[in-house]
Amino acid sequence: MKWLIVLGAWMMGGWTAAGQSFDASAIPAVLRAGAKAIVREDRTIVEVKNLGEVLVTRHKVITILNPAGKSLGFLVLNYDKSRPVTDISGKLYDANGREIRRFRKNDFEDVSTSHDFSLFEDDRVKRIFPASAVYPYTVSYDYTQKYKFTLFLPNWFPVEADGIAVEKSLFSVTIPQDMHLRFYENKAGSPEMDSSGKSVTYRWRLRALAAFPPEPLMPPILKSDVPVVVLSPERFEYYGMKGRFSNWEQLGSWISQHFLAGKDELPIATQKRIRAMTASATSSKEAARRIYAYVQHKTRYISIQVGKGGLIPMKAADVDRVGYGDCKALVNYTMALMKVAGISAYYTLVYGGDDKTSMLADFASAGQGDHIILCVPFGKDTTWLECTDKTIPFGFLGSFTDDRDVVVCTPQGGFVTHTPRYADTLNQVNRRASFTLDKAGGLRGRMITSFTGLSYERREGFETLGVPEKIRRAQSAYGFLQMDVDTLKLAFKKTALPVATEYLCFSSPLYAAPNANGMSVPLNPVARLKNVPGPVHHRVNDVVVMRGYETADSLYFTLPEGTRISLLPAPVHLHNAFGDYETELHSQKDQLTYIRHFRLRSGRYSADSYEKLVTFLSQVSGYDKGSFILTN
Repeated sequence: MKWLIVLGAWMMGGWTAAGQSFDASAIPAVLRAGAKAIVREDRTIVEVKNLGEVLVTRHKVITILNPAGKSLGFLVLNYDKSRPVTDISGKLYDANGREIRRFRKNDFEDVSTSHDFSLFEDDRVKRIFPASAVYPYTVSYDYTQKYKFTLFLPNWFPVEADGIAVEKSLFSVTIPQDMHLRFYENKAGSPEMDSSGKSVTYRWRLRALAAFPPEPLMPPILKSDVPVVVLSPERFEYYGMKGRFSNWEQLGSWISQHFLAGKDELPIATQKRIRAMTASATSSKEAARRIYAYVQHKTRYISIQVGKGGLIPMKAADVDRVGYGDCKALVNYTMALMKVAGISAYYTLVYGGDDKTSMLADFASAGQGDHIILCVPFGKDTTWLECTDKTIPFGFLGSFTDDRDVVVCTPQGGFVTHTPRYADTLNQVNRRASFTLDKAGGLRGRMITSFTGLSYERREGFETLGVPEKIRRAQSAYGFLQMDVDTLKLAFKKTALPVATEYLCFSSPLYAAPNANGMSVPLNPVARLKNVPGPVHHRVNDVVVMRGYETADSLYFTLPEGTRISLLPAPVHLHNAFGDYETELHSQKDQLTYIRHFRLRSGRYSADSYEKLVTFLSQVSGYDKGSFILTN
């Protein structure tokens, strides 16, 4: 691990001695460097008593060095009826390690985690936000949580955020030998192991781990330089349902049998409606498209996290009756409707998010996914459906679940496959714009812009908005000092590679800066690269550009009568491993044409290439801010 610093004194010593001081001045300078907070000690003890009982005990002490680390001293502990918190307390220390306050159980807020989109949810949190006006200060926590199941166990993430250094951290797991603990580790090393009677204990330790800086464009955490341990017992129990798995095939079969079987029954009237709706379809795919549209029209997403409902979907008949459900319920409902039409479809586990975190192909565990999508195979042509979105096109996943390993659950077993990757060349923004500039520096414009592939998401959210909000978002997207929108229309082509087309007419009275001799006119008012990542010194992790895209802009300016171009930027041609940037400029009489092409390539690059990428993007951003000069 590139950022692991070993300090011999700690390697030779034991754990925490009684009465250890948490004097902040005792923290070695090498750990303070670049840190917002220092984990002084962190012990997580997992004791698996039997298939239906697990005790998790944690003791954590963290020193907050400066205001940037303040939130790292907060505790937010999730629990529910199947994972109650049986004991919790804390302490606050000053810079010298003197205790200045104790927190007892009643000092912790106990609140529901229900959201606006949640109808049923028994998830709760115990939380506290201690702080001191004087830095540094130290916070300690102790709590015990009881798990009433073993389908999944707590995992170990000893470094919870950038800017955290770790003095000592221990993760200890004791489990009956006949439950056969399996684990995946990344940068955490092999555990110490010892057996006692019918149990075996695994211990992972980290000591003197320097903080890693915030690094833009990092790999997903399970494939980065951050230490992680993921646990999964081979034998388990969940709400009285027992099982055994050591691979995805076995877990997928168990989920199909225990979570899904018997939940696909539908009212006779609904079955008749589906058969009538699909009777004239010319293919199974067309029938599936009609069913998907029916689900989008009939249902809405509501989070349901109650008891078994945290992992087990509602019955299809219940969703049909009430018209709502969470991702599990809506996928199960859509799957049941497909079955009525004779179409096979499968419940699929995925970890959602922009960072493309994959399920671990070679390590099966029940806690890896956080979302469900639907897999609908048509021979060699597999269609993927996001069932929680009322407007997303049929067969389009978008950046929340694209290009990652997922687990498809079938009655015959589970298997790992990959969701579609949207190639860089498919993600496009193409724009043609005509601008008329007046002598006062005002600009009137007409634009037609198409957003294709993943770029469709830039306008997808506009579809259900009212006109005032659409206009506000368009103004925000383009960032003129002043932008008065006359006309804004959007058309959505909802195919597997969708296209959103924007028609926009506007004026910007404060666009250019006139003076006595003429004016300076920004060359590119609508397609500037704005978000350039900042510098990172001594970068640790590889650089990952998750998604590439292309933009092509053709902008036509009509200049004010009686003016001429006295200064025009030179064309630009940049080409490297990260992408391409080219501009062309052509002027004739009162016309100026500006053509811009930009491509950003997706890929994984070495850590030492980060500076070159930032340089390239900074150059693009700089050229995008170029201006031309008009003289009267």
